Amino acid sequence: MTPFCPPVPGTVNCRPLPNAKPPRGWYFDKETGDIVFTPTKCDEVGVVVIQVNEWRRDSATRKWLRIGYTKRDMQLIVKKCPDNNPPYFGINNKYAVCEGNKICFSILAKDDPFLPNQIVPDTIQLTWNFGIPGASFTIVDPKAREKEA
Repeated sequence: MTPFCPPVPGTVNCRPLPNAKPPRGWYFDKETGDIVFTPTKCDEVGVVVIQVNEWRRDSATRKWLRIGYTKRDMQLIVKKCPDNNPPYFGINNKYAVCEGNKICFSILAKDDPFLPNQIVPDTIQLTWNFGIPGASFTIVDPKAREKEA
């Protein structure tokens, strides 16, 4: 996948700047699993394979032991969406929680208009896959353009 790497079009190995507007380079956040890049070619399809290893420290030897792993394959397809910025999550979305504890947090989804060409702002939709047993998910204001859950 060819990321946005100014000033030389077609460069694929520039220094990642995931918080730039638009993001530059190819960035993978090892803590959250987020992939951040701005595609530049509409004829590319890529397959990304990510493996997450699970480690536990042995209480007797104090050595780290790999106890398992999860592997995920994803297909990335670039679609032409002219005059549009992708939506993104605002505020902090990294939280620490210990087993057995409860946590409550807000998720803010934002979408900046692509100026000066985008006349009508986009409306965001947030959904949840019910992947956490016993958890709940509520949209604060379903009629708002940018959503908070």
